[in-house]
Amino acid sequence: MNAALRIFLAVCIVVYFGVLLYMLKRKRLILKYSLFWLLSGLILTVFLIWPQLVFNASALIGISDPVNAVFLLYAGCMLLLTLSLTSIVSQFNRVNRDTIQTLALLEKRVRELEAELQNKSREPES
Repeated sequence: MNAALRIFLAVCIVVYFGVLLYMLKRKRLILKYSLFWLLSGLILTVFLIWPQLVFNASALIGISDPVNAVFLLYAGCMLLLTLSLTSIVSQFNRVNRDTIQTLALLEKRVRELEAELQNKSREPES
């Protein structure tokens, strides 16, 4: 890997971490969910510092081109991220459904109590 490419990748990684930290500071990302992004940035940094790891890993896996090994690694990471986000969305949907059902039951109870109160006020006093 030539020096110009390594410098360019280093700048990209610094910008990546800068955007990530900015989003964390502005509370656009929760730390719990940003750990995956931090981990991927660290992996990129390790590959930048020791590019021979990519060559060794791709040879170990049996992939002739190291770039394909990196793409395979990040495709797997994106698959895991998608699975994680799907799980989070499913959890929010379940909580939403339960909240809506509880609200509907409470609204029904309020209407019943209001109707009962109106019936009591309309009854002639004895």
